[in-house]
Amino acid sequence: MAILPGISALDTVQYMHGPEMVSHPGCEYGQLDGNPFHEAGLEVLAMAGADFIVNVTLDTSKRVTGVFSGDPVEAHIEGCRFLARHCVKELDAPLDFIVTTNAGAPLDCNLYQTVKGITGAAPAVKTGGDILIASRCAEGAGNPEYREILERVDSPAAFLGRLMRKEFFIPDQWCAQETYQVMMVRNVWIYSEGVNPEELRRYHFLPVNDIVSCVRRLIEKHGSHARWAVVPDGPMMILKIARPSPA
Repeated sequence: MAILPGISALDTVQYMHGPEMVSHPGCEYGQLDGNPFHEAGLEVLAMAGADFIVNVTLDTSKRVTGVFSGDPVEAHIEGCRFLARHCVKELDAPLDFIVTTNAGAPLDCNLYQTVKGITGAAPAVKTGGDILIASRCAEGAGNPEYREILERVDSPAAFLGRLMRKEFFIPDQWCAQETYQVMMVRNVWIYSEGVNPEELRRYHFLPVNDIVSCVRRLIEKHGSHARWAVVPDGPMMILKIARPSPA
């Protein structure tokens, strides 16, 4: 963060948050190998000439759980390995639906931040499945600029298509892109005390008035043998579907 985006030029920041990068299948949580975002970050690191870092990992109470220092690449990788042992959960098959949160305050302050819980849950849910997330959103959708982006979205498909035009770039579009990429293939239900149902519908979310009733509805939709999970810590977890072992 200190180098990218910290001291990076606007062109670099736009490239790293551009539609091609955000939509790249290699940009996956908990995956460094073949990840173009990570690879581009390493190029920026080399150009900056940094030769020493100090990274820390934290628990949910903000207590330091690990310190990783030394060579920027090696120390970062070691920190990622440490986190993977504690935060990555592999499932043997995709879920029909998931119930999650945005990990409470301060991360559930607005819809802009809630993308973390939505995109964190998405890899574990099958195409056509459902994500139910609870996020207080006391600050509403977010800053005025982000709210304006959401208000201009006619449909997820139309918005994503417009993003691919080279001349089109607006700050914070990456966050909306990640949200609507999920909505293209999964249903996103949201329980929020800070954003009213009408506003949520305008943004193409499915508003929820009662979480228990929504869970019952989803069980009815997917059947009594539905595969589903509850993930209270939302973006603090990385969910993956286990790859089949080679024959």
